[in-house]
Amino acid sequence: MKNYKLRRPIDFEGKKIESLSFNFEKMTRKEYKRCIKEARIRNKKDMSAVPIFSETFRLVFAGVSAGVPTEAMFSLYPKDIYGVSEAVYAFFFGGDADNIDFEDDDEDENGVYKLKDPIEFNGETIKEFEFDFDGVNYLKYKQCENEARKLNSKKEVMLTPSDNENFQLCFAAKAAGMENKVMFDLSLRDALNICFMVRNFLSDGDSDEEEETETESISITLRGRQERNVRTEAN
Repeated sequence: MKNYKLRRPIDFEGKKIESLSFNFEKMTRKEYKRCIKEARIRNKKDMSAVPIFSETFRLVFAGVSAGVPTEAMFSLYPKDIYGVSEAVYAFFFGGDADNIDFEDDDEDENGVYKLKDPIEFNGETIKEFEFDFDGVNYLKYKQCENEARKLNSKKEVMLTPSDNENFQLCFAAKAAGMENKVMFDLSLRDALNICFMVRNFLSDGDSDEEEETETESISITLRGRQERNVRTEAN
């Protein structure tokens, strides 16, 4: 559990909130999906193909993790918005929000990914995966598409398979020679990191540049909010 002390405490529904206790490790995939839905309802324009790059999603995710009404998260002051965003980033990627290295140390050139949170599956402890992405032929690719469509909700339209997390996890399972269920049993941060591996493989690494641009945009947005807040307080 990670404790975050607010730089500027807030009052919400008669209660003073001075700190947040994040329990990211306990967040389930179902809760993660609910956070995505709520973030899209709150701000569709802020949502990208990768939810973690949405500031709205990060605040919702942090609120659910801390057991705090998500509405309270949108009452935070700019410095705390930025701090909370960094905390969510650090959980998923193990780095600062302004300097995320998607070529994680847990991944090497041979496609071996070491799990941050090892899992038990069929009586065996799985600590790493060795992916053979090149070994996934067209037939297996189409199988992944069909399996992902079955897993998606009826409201979730899958236009581009490479951007769909269910597809990415099914693809990773095929590349690792594992059952799909293994990938869906992973912790959120391992699942998301593996999704990035698949996405980068299918896009030939082009997504890295797009994601860096989105990250820069988020930082600029946060700085802009801080500046507007300072001007408002001055007036």
